Amino acid sequence: MSALDHTGFVTALPLTEGLLEWTRRQTRDTWHEIARKADFAAHGATIDLLLAVHWISQQPACDRATALLILTRGLEAGLHTKDCPAQMVPQAAKAFCKGLHNALNADCFYQETLFLSPEDTAAIETQLGSEGAFHLPLHRRTTAGQVGHCPAYAFVGQRPVMPPLAA
Repeated sequence: MSALDHTGFVTALPLTEGLLEWTRRQTRDTWHEIARKADFAAHGATIDLLLAVHWISQQPACDRATALLILTRGLEAGLHTKDCPAQMVPQAAKAFCKGLHNALNADCFYQETLFLSPEDTAAIETQLGSEGAFHLPLHRRTTAGQVGHCPAYAFVGQRPVMPPLAA
């Protein structure tokens, strides 16, 4: 990994219609990238991010790995606590986390093809493991996915961007 921060070299896509509407036109690979990089507590994060991931989690094509990451990122940002960022509408954010946790616990995500990186697996274990506030049994917080995701866009600073050129 380069010591140079490449985030300044990416081109953010214009979102004239908002993140939710843009997300509706994307593939599940891009949904997974959004789930991997979502930071609900970041300075530029708005309720539009919560609406977009809520929509993703409601889709029949939403992969279990994507749903696990969405919940993990929400818990990392404290969406379920009194420290929930105000722009996320705390009551709605808490209900979202609880609903997604219930859906994962009930095994409602039938797609299970996308691979989880070791970093993502560790984050899931921290948030959803036996010490986490929203514990899931081991067989519910893992996935059989073997395929890497190939998103058309990257997600940086709570915005979709053109992916960086390969070095």
